[in-house]
Amino acid sequence: MAVNIETNIFIADHSIGFFQYLPKATYQSKFGTIPINKGIIENGYIIDPEGLLFELKNLLVTYKIKTKRVRMVIHDQNILIRQIEISKKDLGDQKIDDYIKNEKGKSIQFPFENAAVTHMVREETDTVIKVIAIIADEDLLQDYHDVFDRIGAKQVRYDLSSSALYHTYLKNKREDFPDGMFVSLYEGFLSIQIIENKMPIFSMTEEYSIQQNDVYDLVENFIERIANYYRFNMRNNTKSIKRVVIYDFADSLDRDRLQSEIAQELKDFKVEIFNATEHNPVLKDMPKLSLIAFASGMSQQFAP
Repeated sequence: MAVNIETNIFIADHSIGFFQYLPKATYQSKFGTIPINKGIIENGYIIDPEGLLFELKNLLVTYKIKTKRVRMVIHDQNILIRQIEISKKDLGDQKIDDYIKNEKGKSIQFPFENAAVTHMVREETDTVIKVIAIIADEDLLQDYHDVFDRIGAKQVRYDLSSSALYHTYLKNKREDFPDGMFVSLYEGFLSIQIIENKMPIFSMTEEYSIQQNDVYDLVENFIERIANYYRFNMRNNTKSIKRVVIYDFADSLDRDRLQSEIAQELKDFKVEIFNATEHNPVLKDMPKLSLIAFASGMSQQFAP
């Protein structure tokens, strides 16, 4: 296999999922998931780099993968997405990313000591620039980069799960989705992103205990809470969430209960529990975490 093929990877606290897309032999594309020992990764952070290195080498050997290019999907817990309005007078001669970094502890609260910042401009006038800021933990990215270097990767890139899942949804459904909410359910936590004008503008995560009997109620309540926050706090009652797409990446959750106790209960929204295999039968045997890596790989090939 050519080593210049990109390998897409998603690393959770308990397992690693990957997808390697072969454009000239799509049905031979490789995917899989391997479990990793407890304590190697916690909340997306590398606790035991030697342990992670061992597990990644094991994955490469098990699936006979050779790669010099890696694209890692950053864990939702380690990303902050916010819409920021910047006065051009305050910005002065600063670069926008530098301005956002300098606002740490002032107008923006970062959950990271060292922030890696990128942005997308949404709107600009003579006096104001409105941007979508995407903020990650720079130390975390460097820690992963160091491990990937040691498996021979010459190029390491990072992807957002919200962007990957959004573009994959558009490709599979073949319908417009300019605004709405994406909810991803993982083992032990949920993630919510708001899409507006085809761009992610807000993200949040919330942990839960897998043993909780009220997980389904918790998910329903958070969807309603964040939808109300968007409507009244972010948009002053001028816009509201109408569509909600739920991705189920947690083996412990029951899809029928997701439908009956969440989708059918949220009567103010059009709710869909997305089933990738329904739109692409090739994915029927793909593990759930590999679907995230698959979304990243496909979003790069077919992004609109």
